[in-house]
Amino acid sequence: MPNGANTNAQVLSRVAWAQLREDPAKAAGIAYVWLTAVGFAHLFGSGMAFGLNVIDLASPSDFLLAGLRDPLVTLLAALSGWGLYWLWGKSLRSVGARRALVPAMLALLVAGAWTSGWYRRSVVTGALQGIGPLQLVIAMDGQDGAPLTGVKLALATSEFWILGTMDHKTIILPKGSIKRVDVVPR
Repeated sequence: MPNGANTNAQVLSRVAWAQLREDPAKAAGIAYVWLTAVGFAHLFGSGMAFGLNVIDLASPSDFLLAGLRDPLVTLLAALSGWGLYWLWGKSLRSVGARRALVPAMLALLVAGAWTSGWYRRSVVTGALQGIGPLQLVIAMDGQDGAPLTGVKLALATSEFWILGTMDHKTIILPKGSIKRVDVVPR
């Protein structure tokens, strides 16, 4: 093949890059889907750390917000998205990169879910360098007894708070039933 000749892959690559430059809404849509997938993996992994299927407790908007709520998750979503974008560009020219694209995406999501679960459990139990979130005292509507004490917020969805205790118990509270939250100083 002469040096100046274009292969089908090179032409396809140029066309695909040109379409993304001309229509940034496609790139934004792809980024939205990726951020939602990363948020899903984050919430799912965090819930699994407490033996919960968070999918049953979350609304669809929680998955996008999970990716935006935690700055570290947002940064990792951006970095992994950029890496996948680079791999996608390579996949337009290489069969090997094309075969690696979907497994790379799945591996990143599984690793993200596992890491989120480990991180969330470590933070709640205070095992991560002895630093954990502040303890809460929660008074609930219609509760005649003493408020919940010594609990730590593990996860929050749009409808529920999932609390963890130091003895590895999990408490799920509907947000509407919480009357008052007090922070206990360390």
